Amino acid sequence: YSFILEEGTLTVSKRSLTATAEDKTRPFGAANPTFTISYVGFVAGDDAGDIDTEPAISTTADAASNVGFYPILLTDGTDNNYSLDLQNGTLNVIKADQLIMIDAICDKEADAPSFDVIASTTSNLSLDYAIVSGPATIAGNTISLSGTTGSVIVEVSQAGNGNFNSASATISFNV
Repeated sequence: YSFILEEGTLTVSKRSLTATAEDKTRPFGAANPTFTISYVGFVAGDDAGDIDTEPAISTTADAASNVGFYPILLTDGTDNNYSLDLQNGTLNVIKADQLIMIDAICDKEADAPSFDVIASTTSNLSLDYAIVSGPATIAGNTISLSGTTGSVIVEVSQAGNGNFNSASATISFNV
């Protein structure tokens, strides 16, 4: 056999690498989670640490963003060996739970004057008050006793809205 060596040009093209912003979920009012990128297409033992400049990852959503879907955007990013195919992800902002706190109500005498139930919620939305059972009535947050003895159960609730789930809490006292 005889071989003839000739000069030539070998062209090595960049390998395609898909970079995908991973989808995330968080409740309304919370800080955005740490956004992450997954990659498909590395060869020869390469990994994310081998990319010359990783893509930037961001979203338009912040803690005050309403319930809904927001894009997680990948921009820029370069590498000498890979051609980056950037795929955006989605941030799903879901309704937040809210807590209702009710100040303790001391036991009362049957002839005690009307008094207010003091309650608040982490959503700062308006509250509804109801007597579940017992010898009392309620108007707004003011309880009036009926003059007889028994155990009174008061429910404080909040129906929720587009950003908060509904919530309720109860408290009881004796007359």
